[in-house]
Amino acid sequence: MNTPAHVIFAAAAFARPFDRRRTVAAVAGGLAPDLSLYVMVGVSLYLLGLDPGYVFGTLCFSDAWQRVFRIDNSFLV
Repeated sequence: MNTPAHVIFAAAAFARPFDRRRTVAAVAGGLAPDLSLYVMVGVSLYLLGLDPGYVFGTLCFSDAWQRVFRIDNSFLV
């Protein structure tokens, strides 16, 4: 998960101190690449009731999940 780095770089590149809308857009753009991670983990933990150890130890590193992460981390936002 590279969310902190995404947000830091997006904010550093695009945020402006006195332009709230632009700053919010920059932070949202930094969060966007990892949105699928949060959705997939949330569904697995809270809707499917899977064990956190299984979600974070197995599913997060599975080929299927890694494929999704590779795709959505490849888009320029």
